[in-house]
Amino acid sequence: MDLTVPRSPRQTSAVASPGYSVDPETGQPMVYGTAATVTPGTANGAILMNVDLTCVGFVVFNPTGTYVATMAYEQTLDGTNWFAVAGLPMAGGVPAATDTASTAQARAFPAVGKAMRVRLTAYTSGTVNGQALLVNGDVPIPYAPSLTGSQSSTTLIGSVSFSTRASGGCSTGRIVTGTSGVIKNSSGQLYGYDLMNVAAATRYLQFYAKSSAGVPGTDTPFRTLPIPAGQLADSQFIMGVAFTSGISWAITTDAVGTTLAASTDIVGSVEYA
Repeated sequence: MDLTVPRSPRQTSAVASPGYSVDPETGQPMVYGTAATVTPGTANGAILMNVDLTCVGFVVFNPTGTYVATMAYEQTLDGTNWFAVAGLPMAGGVPAATDTASTAQARAFPAVGKAMRVRLTAYTSGTVNGQALLVNGDVPIPYAPSLTGSQSSTTLIGSVSFSTRASGGCSTGRIVTGTSGVIKNSSGQLYGYDLMNVAAATRYLQFYAKSSAGVPGTDTPFRTLPIPAGQLADSQFIMGVAFTSGISWAITTDAVGTTLAASTDIVGSVEYA
């Protein structure tokens, strides 16, 4: 005889996290809401609602009444210090941490703190009331974010195109002769280099943040680039490397930068602005 009893999908069982239940058929959390008490407010500083957020995923608050006042939505981590929290408008629009009679609508607030309250500020007249629901699920996204442009704008929002330009971009400085020189005699940015060491041993290209040619053994290098014998070195810096007083260089035989190398041991180009 088969004594198997079918399970009802409405049955639930407790899980480790207090306040949550799971569907025994799917193993997924059961989402439910609990109404919270809202006290009508008729004075500046009145607290319409102050609720504990333990096991709460988000709070839905829907203000009602005829009034002239501002509602401030706040949460706290310690019960003493309160911070503003923005709620998603259920009818679509921009999240906000305050509402007046003209902007009031049902909003969903993420439960990121220990408790949440709705406090009246700038109260003038009337009675502010509302309904609140504490939900154990995730914050709903009731609308798709939209891009809004200025009414007077002719720019197409949501479409991006690229085109070539005949101006702008980096300048190029060449290192082809000599043992030292100046790339730029004022402050600038280094954006890249394409260089080759034609010597039979490692050479070091020393960069200096100065407006005149670098002097090995006297000036302190700002950056040092070692290039092995017969090797190429190339790199690009998307954000650029800032040189405060200028960009100059010298070729040395040592990493410290005290001994000049022979002319044209390193040749190539440097991109700067």
